[in-house]
Amino acid sequence: MKNTTMIQSQIARFILAGAAAAMLFSCAPATDKSTDTTQIALPIDTVLNLYCSNVGINIDGCVLFDPENPYANADVNDVSKWTLHTAAPSAKARFYLWATALARSPTGENQYFTAQALHELFTINADVAIKDHALLAYRSVLDNFFGSVTYIAATWVGPDVYYAEPLADKVGASMYNPTPLGLGLLYANNTLALDALSTWGYVYNVTTGTITKIQ
Repeated sequence: MKNTTMIQSQIARFILAGAAAAMLFSCAPATDKSTDTTQIALPIDTVLNLYCSNVGINIDGCVLFDPENPYANADVNDVSKWTLHTAAPSAKARFYLWATALARSPTGENQYFTAQALHELFTINADVAIKDHALLAYRSVLDNFFGSVTYIAATWVGPDVYYAEPLADKVGASMYNPTPLGLGLLYANNTLALDALSTWGYVYNVTTGTITKIQ
């Protein structure tokens, strides 16, 4: 799905992030023809309780039943997810957003950004359980969605120009050398990252920045 900030007129939920608080506003018609507005606070803390062992992994949908998930009943789709991502106030909020998107539409793009949110959260809180789950999510991109891409808006060329980036290669970069991405190290050294990828059945070419499957 192209990474764009277009907002369709039928989207009925918005994220508003302010200096003091972030709220999810959900509007629905009330029985008396007035407007029933529900405000749900978005998390800005760094403590994530993994609701189930495979939350945010492939087709698992348990995140939709997590009482801490503010997006469980929100209109998260292939268009709105980019607007919500931009407005999400924290890595924790972004995890819930992308895990919700993944549960509703299992794609490599949704899986990758779920993994990235976990990686970002680990960078902040150094929680080993979150690091391990980030690796599980990265592996899911390779095992379940190999060949998937995300589209980058080439705004410097034109308003409707996009190019594809292979998500497998982005996983390799995130594991091998995440520092340029502003993310914390998942392994004590680069060789251990290559070893993990090899164990999973993949080779990361550090020169070309590409991942291939071991035959």
